[in-house]
Amino acid sequence: MDHRGYSFCIKRSCPETSTVYYVCKRFRKGCKAKITVRSGAVVADGALHTCDVAVPHVIDVRSEMRLELQRRSVSNMATPPPVVWQEVYDGIKRLHAADDATLTIIPCAPAVSIVKQTRKECTGGDVYEAILSPSLLVQGKSQDMNWRVLNELIILSNRQLEPENVTCDFEVALINAVLDQFPRANLVGCLFHWKQVLRRKMVDLRIPDSQIKSALGPGKLDSLAVIPVDQIAKKSVRYIRSIVDETRAKTKWNAFWKYFLKTWMERYDATTWNVQEMMRVGVDVINRTNNPLEKYNRDFASRMSTHPGLLAFIEGTKREAARYIRRIEDIKHLRQTASQHAPPAKLEIPEDYESFE
Repeated sequence: MDHRGYSFCIKRSCPETSTVYYVCKRFRKGCKAKITVRSGAVVADGALHTCDVAVPHVIDVRSEMRLELQRRSVSNMATPPPVVWQEVYDGIKRLHAADDATLTIIPCAPAVSIVKQTRKECTGGDVYEAILSPSLLVQGKSQDMNWRVLNELIILSNRQLEPENVTCDFEVALINAVLDQFPRANLVGCLFHWKQVLRRKMVDLRIPDSQIKSALGPGKLDSLAVIPVDQIAKKSVRYIRSIVDETRAKTKWNAFWKYFLKTWMERYDATTWNVQEMMRVGVDVINRTNNPLEKYNRDFASRMSTHPGLLAFIEGTKREAARYIRRIEDIKHLRQTASQHAPPAKLEIPEDYESFE
């Protein structure tokens, strides 16, 4: 029977006196409450209930989790779905840490399905949005030739190719073609090639090898990529020259720095190689090199003979294209994992630069 909001069960009864003795249904959990009923009326109400359980404060965060799962699932396609769920779950817990409540959440398995479905809807099933571009044989590297190659890629993408950032080598013809075809794209030069170009110029000027090796070491010439552009001509060049060995090669170094200022401060936009300037204009700074592409070029060349004929080159390219497509399919179906980018490096200006006069 129910009495005052509690449930009771019969402990014993006495037909002679029409009396029934009840105890709380939670007596096995230690509750001592009991009542006595005689002729249908409660005549005695025993000890107080000790089985009262505080109703937990429950917060339903499933809608909040779903929105965050969908947002994160497309912000970084390379993050595995279970990791996306764990990151969202940890964030939700931190957000409601002060509420002292029980959270109704989306479990891991349904969350993984949400992530996969969202990515499929946003990419048409191609999670990594891979664009299969053809291998093109060109007769030169003129601006017109580069323009035509980029135009073919735009046509193959049904004129949907609008990159935010374009990483390329420091070739004026290529840069002009890229800016003409993608006027809203941010042009990002490859810092690996930047240092290569500087080294070639030093070699052309016959600067001693020991001095070249020293100048290209960490914290010297590469510091120019993280020092504000407006300080390079007035202060930074003098600072670099003060820490670089120019013994018996002063004239050659004078020629090099004249070349540097004319080429990299006037001919090329500083945003293509200076990280500080690139951050100032809002360009993404995650990828500053095309080293993965350079590695792929070496791997591709290793699968060919030194001087392949045209037919051998075409057949080799077909095999490589088939291998690459299989890899993309394996990644989409989780049979392989996508290569991870190196973590972004922290921008650091040499400690003694600020005090240099």
